[in-house]
Order: sequence, then C-alpha cells, then structure tokens
Amino acid sequence: MASARRPGAYVCGTDAAMDVVGGKWKVLILWALNEHACRFGELRRLVPGITEKVLASHLRELELDGVVHREEYAELPPRVEYSLTPLGDSLNEALRPLGVWGRTHLLGDRAYPSADADRLIVLSVVREQGELTDHEWQLLAPLLPAPARAGGRWRDHRQVVDGVLLRTRTGIRWRDLPARFGPWRTVAARHRRWTADGTWAALPDALQTRLAAGVDARDEAVLRDLIGRLGEVARLAGSASSAA
Repeated sequence: MASARRPGAYVCGTDAAMDVVGGKWKVLILWALNEHACRFGELRRLVPGITEKVLASHLRELELDGVVHREEYAELPPRVEYSLTPLGDSLNEALRPLGVWGRTHLLGDRAYPSADADRLIVLSVVREQGELTDHEWQLLAPLLPAPARAGGRWRDHRQVVDGVLLRTRTGIRWRDLPARFGPWRTVAARHRRWTADGTWAALPDALQTRLAAGVDARDEAVLRDLIGRLGEVARLAGSASSAA
C-alpha cells in the first residue's frame, strides 16, 4: 500500500523505509507505542526531550504513512489514543535486525547481555534522546553538591548526570559510555561518591518537596518525570550499595 503523503520517488525500498522512520524521534515514538496504545501526554513522557509541536507533527506523518492509528473517543473530556497499525507492527519487526546489527557491531554483545531486541532498536538506530533539557537542568542543578574542585580537567555535573541516566536506562558498562559524557572514570567515580554521601537518595525527595509546594503545569510534568528517572537511579544505587 503506497503512502498517502509520499510520491514514491525513491531509488530503492530501503530508501523509502528509512524516510518513514527518519529524523531524531520517530523510532522512539514507534518504540513507545510498541507495548500499548498511548495518549499524547503519555507519549511526551515516554519520549523525553520532544516538544509538543514536533510530536504532533510526527504523529500526523506516521498516521499518513499508515503505521500509527489515531482513535478519538466521544467522551468528556475528549480522549485521543495512538496505537500501532499492523503495518506499524511489521515496521518494528523489520527494525529488529537493525538493532541486532547495532548491538553486534557498534555496542558489543557483551556490554548488553540481557537487553531485549526492542530496546536495542532505540539504542542502535538513534542517539539517546533522554539527556537533560535546559529546563530540567535549571530545576535540578541547585540541588547538587558544589564541585569538589575546579580546573580544565573537571567535568560539569550535567555531563555526569546525563551519563548516569543513560547507564540506568540501558545497563551499559561504565567504560562504554559515549565520549560526550566525559571520561567514564569521572562519571563512575562521582556516581559512587553520590551514592555514598546520599545525594542520589536525597534528590527525588527534594524534587517531591518542590512539587508539593505548588508549581505551574509545565514544571509539574517536568518534576514528575525527573522524580521517576532519578528515583530509579537512587533505587539501583541503593541496591548496589547494599549488595556491597
């Protein structure tokens, strides 16, 4: 079935298929819809960093391409859900071998011994998009310890937190962290220090206190997402500390 929005001017089938999933976000949207239908707000939470405008645009394109279905329910308040069509399911299946290729040749099988194929799609086909936004960083930065020292070799806390969040999401080894997070030993050492001094455990509570004090709708959504992500970091850090 030809797409409703594409003229078919492609040199091969791969060219056409990659046009459907091209860009920073579409594979992540397909991944988010892989398990169940989602409302718009839930999709925004599952694809950290995407704006409402971009999400709406991509959903329209995926709908026109026949891989996403939009269901509008006659309720008050109105409810709209997005789900994969059979064509969308088949597209996710087609992406699985690409994820396996990325695991084998780019990430290394030994670094991800328990990762499932669906998650590898996200890791292998697109860059990680779960790093802190500027707004999230503004809310989080005042709660972090002051830098232990200054100097050209010191890496800022934001890089470290982004690296820890990536490791928490994926199970990646410290030594396999991408270079954009700085030296992996720096990230690992600061993670250990903040585990020992209780920083990770304190962050979700501090954010929850700010949320309870009352914030606008935008900050409420951001804070709830941060609490969830940092709560998982704290949980895993606490488990590792107890095991040690």
